[in-house]
Amino acid sequence: MSTALWLLALQGVLGAHAVMGILYGAVLAHLLPELQAWAAAPTGFAPWQAPALLRWVMPLMAMGVLASGVRDLGAVYGPRWCRFPWG
Repeated sequence: MSTALWLLALQGVLGAHAVMGILYGAVLAHLLPELQAWAAAPTGFAPWQAPALLRWVMPLMAMGVLASGVRDLGAVYGPRWCRFPWG
């Protein structure tokens, strides 16, 4: 390719990036006032009384996930007996 073609291609790339930058700025100019309005609005969170079954089952499930994570950590870095049944 000749130098003139490289310069033409470079101008095209620079022009495309200039247009993308202008469009991105326009999007931000329209988005920022909306974000300010959203930030001023109430969150919509409200107190909720969970059913008794959920209040008991969810912590038990969380403890199971924690135990599984501790066991995995022990299998990787801990004593050999933690690697059962894999190793």
